[in-house]
Amino acid sequence: MRVRTFIFYFLFPFIAWPSSLLAQTRFYFPDTTTASVSPAFTTSWTETSQADFRRMVTSRVNSPMTNKTITALPSSVPEYILSRQYISDPIAGGSIAGTVKGQFRCSEFPASLDATLAVLIKVVSHNGDTLRGTLLALSASDEKSSPPEFSISLENRRLMDVTENTSLTLTPVVAQPQDRIVVELGVREASNIITRTASINFGDNSSTDLGENENENAANNPWIEFSPAIVPATLSVAVSNSSFAFGTQLLNTWLPPDSSRLTNDGNVTETLRGKISTFTAGANTWTLSSTANGADQIRAQWSTTSASGPWNDISAYNTDFTIVTGLVPSSSVTFYFRIQTPTSTSSFNPYSSTLTVTAQ
Repeated sequence: MRVRTFIFYFLFPFIAWPSSLLAQTRFYFPDTTTASVSPAFTTSWTETSQADFRRMVTSRVNSPMTNKTITALPSSVPEYILSRQYISDPIAGGSIAGTVKGQFRCSEFPASLDATLAVLIKVVSHNGDTLRGTLLALSASDEKSSPPEFSISLENRRLMDVTENTSLTLTPVVAQPQDRIVVELGVREASNIITRTASINFGDNSSTDLGENENENAANNPWIEFSPAIVPATLSVAVSNSSFAFGTQLLNTWLPPDSSRLTNDGNVTETLRGKISTFTAGANTWTLSSTANGADQIRAQWSTTSASGPWNDISAYNTDFTIVTGLVPSSSVTFYFRIQTPTSTSSFNPYSSTLTVTAQ
């Protein structure tokens, strides 16, 4: 008895940032994004209890403009109050140097708060737990006139340091592959008389970015721009063979393995993980076992050593298994796959399954 042909397909998801990021990288600051990690707030800030986390992006996500308001309490001055921490997607790594500039709409109430925009930028590990280095120490203007002091209504303000430079020089930091950039934004306030508030406006739903000025009121996108560019981490995998077609085969038989060469064509070291979907032929399916085939039940195995194994059993459908770790850019691994056909089958139509390989 023979089983009809089935085909095993490959899918290869990858992560990529826009290819237009050449001389500079501009980040946007949506109000609605979720950060995948939450690094510790930098201790340079006087007050961090009002801060939260968001993900900064290089492509706008149409998040509505929203004020993040902090309360300044009477205290010793000047006081640096962290409003929000923004975390980037993973970057490729390497030395980061150059300059940074940025624009945000801000306000204070009442006018005697003497608030200015404060910023700190650092590099952390992929999981956010390890500080690689500080690109820009906590910086803000100390002027008490508007601008750069906030006005009582939202108005555009530049990132500045204590000498009112607007192109801020970064301290070089060597980032590891898949590290992240963290931008902490807040307020420097220089009054300790009564309780006051200050707001920074976040969002990216405008077709226009804020200009490089300090008099704009329009609800345009806040941004920070690094020069030269921050190279993104690109996770990608290329294949030499995109489908396995085993043809008509006997029941209760180990099929000769087929293979495909998996190549890391991204720019960071990758872990490749795979999973297979259920083998189906219309409404009919084959179950999967890691120990024995049977009626409408198969075994599936893979190897990265050779066509003769040693073999690793796939224990369940739609469950990740690790194909390889530490695959450096431009290097490859050969993925071999085979199945043991069922002892009997409910259908002799072609069965198919999909293998999804993900670079992480």
